[in-house]
Amino acid sequence: MGNHGGRARGREHINNVVVASRRPRRCNQQHARERRLLARDYLPGFSLPESLRATSDLREAVSAADVLVMAVPSHGFRAVAAEAAPYLRPWVPVVSLVKGVERDSLKRMSEVTAEEMPGHPVAVLAGPNLAKEILAGQPAASVVAIDDETIAHELQRIFTRPSLLIYTNPDVVGCEVSGVVKNIIAIAAGMAEGMGFGENSRATIITRGLAEMSRLGLALGGNALTFARLLAWLALATSLLRVHRSRAATTLLACSSGRGAASTRSLLA
Repeated sequence: MGNHGGRARGREHINNVVVASRRPRRCNQQHARERRLLARDYLPGFSLPESLRATSDLREAVSAADVLVMAVPSHGFRAVAAEAAPYLRPWVPVVSLVKGVERDSLKRMSEVTAEEMPGHPVAVLAGPNLAKEILAGQPAASVVAIDDETIAHELQRIFTRPSLLIYTNPDVVGCEVSGVVKNIIAIAAGMAEGMGFGENSRATIITRGLAEMSRLGLALGGNALTFARLLAWLALATSLLRVHRSRAATTLLACSSGRGAASTRSLLA
């Protein structure tokens, strides 16, 4: 996906996003129809911005990009990166959205990018980002990880929106490892629920999984602070599992929804 910058009312922002589509036939229609088809297939109930357009020509999507965003499954990431590399202008940052490792080499996507697109700054955008909630304008936050502070702040500015807060982190390794391992933890937690185990079991899996994630990340060169922050966040998240089982969570949610004290006590009874 290529992002092309522009200016409006003195504030620089992205005003043209070009998506390289895997379905060439979809790109033979007018732009308005492209957006409707993309929204219908992937985000039903939402309208996509008029500045978004799709193309089946990778060169068209990449050659004029100021930032290249890679949202390709890990098993096909290297092939797409190699195909796009000749069209990418020098020093254009590449941002990976992929939470996975290469199947054969076990390399992270930032490592694959560095091999296939040498000379380009590589960043990782990670966080609890559900597309429908982002489009709906619900408050959310993400992290852009790159070891270049200047580029980090520029990417932060580009991706930040009124309801989407972007943090920066120089620890690319830690953020990538977290994104990969959390999927494994989530699968294990889901298996536990499917086997009929309760919240204690799921919380134990998550807690121990985080400990293993930290050890793996540190061994691969990640920063301990990245995992310390993640542990704190997950400690809160596990306390909110199935909120109707948690007195503290029930109280907080009831109060935030404007319930009175008597109504809150009835929920906890």
